[in-house]
Order: sequence, then C-alpha cells, then structure tokens
Amino acid sequence: MDLITGRPVQNRRYYHVNKDHYMYEGMNRLIRNYVQWEQMQELLEEIEWQNVYMASEEQPSYGLEYIVEVKKDSQDAGKQVLLGESIKVTFVTPDTKHTMEQTLVMVHRFGLGTTNVKPQVS
Repeated sequence: MDLITGRPVQNRRYYHVNKDHYMYEGMNRLIRNYVQWEQMQELLEEIEWQNVYMASEEQPSYGLEYIVEVKKDSQDAGKQVLLGESIKVTFVTPDTKHTMEQTLVMVHRFGLGTTNVKPQVS
C-alpha cells in the first residue's frame, strides 16, 4: 500500500512513513493515542531532557516503554513512572543508556533548554 516505504543501505534497510499517503493522518492519530503521546509531552514539560526513545524487547512483560535521556546530574535520573496502566517511562543518564539491553528507537531529539518546544513523533 506504500504507507511504509524502505530503502536498502549496505546490509541494512531503512524505513519511513509516506506522509502523502491518504491513510497517514488517521494512522498517525491512532498511533499517537496508543502510545499516549500527549501525556508524554505533559510529563516532559517539567523535565530537562535530551533525547526520547522507545524501548523494544522481544517479549516485554509490559506494554511500551519510553526511555528519556537526562543530564548526568539530573535529579530525575533513575526515576520510573507509569503513563496510564501499561506504558513505563524510565529516566536515564547517557552513561546508563549505553548499558541498556533493549533496542532503543529514537522518537525525536532536541537540545537541552528547549523546554517550550514540544516533541513531535517523526
């Protein structure tokens, strides 16, 4: 259907969403609701964060997990909260992020100090 397109690069394949597809807007709303993106934005408004990832495991014992990278000296480092009943949000420093066993998928990236800029799923 060409909603998701991919291209090979060496031994990898990179995928992206076709934003011109007639089903894109409806699918985008459905996914944002499923991943509770608006609630995640509200949580991030009060925190100085660097990057946001979604964690992927082969058999997670819970729903989704967001990994939020914060500064090394952040008081939020190590904190875990739940969005709704099944989405775990874990706050990690750059050092602890590199030791995680999950596959991390970048949701979006902003520099520090951009607290009035809301993250957007891309």
